[in-house]
Amino acid sequence: MSKCLFFICGEGRGHSTQAIALKQILDKLDIELASAYIGRGNIAKNNDWVFNELKLKSKYFYSPNFSYKDGKVSLFRTIINTVKNIPNIFKSIDYIDKEIKKHNPDFIVNFYEPVSPIAYSFLNRPVISIGHQFMIDHPKYPKSQYLFKLIMRLYNLWVGMGSEIKLALSYYPAKNVKNSKIQVAPPILRDEILDAKSFVTKKKVVCYVINQELVFKILNQAHLYPNYQFIIYNPSYSFKENNCQCRLVSSEFMLDLLSAEYIVSSGGFETICEATYHDKKMLSVPLEGHGEQILNTIDASKKKLIITNNNYDLSKLLNTNGVKINKNGFKKEDYKNFYLDFFRKYSKI
Repeated sequence: MSKCLFFICGEGRGHSTQAIALKQILDKLDIELASAYIGRGNIAKNNDWVFNELKLKSKYFYSPNFSYKDGKVSLFRTIINTVKNIPNIFKSIDYIDKEIKKHNPDFIVNFYEPVSPIAYSFLNRPVISIGHQFMIDHPKYPKSQYLFKLIMRLYNLWVGMGSEIKLALSYYPAKNVKNSKIQVAPPILRDEILDAKSFVTKKKVVCYVINQELVFKILNQAHLYPNYQFIIYNPSYSFKENNCQCRLVSSEFMLDLLSAEYIVSSGGFETICEATYHDKKMLSVPLEGHGEQILNTIDASKKKLIITNNNYDLSKLLNTNGVKINKNGFKKEDYKNFYLDFFRKYSKI
């Protein structure tokens, strides 16, 4: 039996849900996930729900995450906090090194986690890196945000360091670039999403925001739509008020997504993929200053998967018929078959 380890970026929920989905695929192939690790910047952030889904013991290490100010990504604060935590980064590298040597995996899967490559690059282990961010290096990707794309290309080199293959998750099929380690792949979605039969509860609006300040942008508009039900998943607030419910981020989000008529989220790749797979009407708003999310929404809106704006203006979604769904993405059977075929072949290496 082949054995592997996961290293997961703790920013948002996308990388974590991809890890959960891949674990389901590996189980079908009788490949053991020996252990998983989440890198996070804020030690108070609780990702235990991820380990519960993976059926593994919770294991964390320090890894830089974005820092925010006034609901926006602050590059200055991110850099300062990262520099302040250099001693913690070295501790993480030492911890990761010891864990890899202890488990001696046949291969490693990195879900866009930036500290672990420093450790495993010197241990001669096969590595697969997974992230939609690698699509930035593809010629079919939107031509905009040039400075940010340059920065991301450099960051991709860092995160992909030591990788044999980089799986670039995409909304749509695209030819692989010759002489490149990058391979275009469908989104990795969980069985609960792939096999679920979604339905529509009229006027049910399900929101997912990773920054607590954004909750109030939605609450401040909800009273304009008294006949709508709003459920807002977020990292900080849990309460009920008029036609709104605020809930802490959890796996329950998926159940509400399946029954929603409308989805509102930031520009995270994973939520867009889950919503569009089930043909939901969606408003996606990139975090200000978050170039990656800006590119995500440009890419998805050009393919007519979502509508987008910069201020969570719900009228663009609720006062229209939403967005016309584009059926030119991956075939639904590709979502499972690609990864079953890929890891069936890879685990024999």
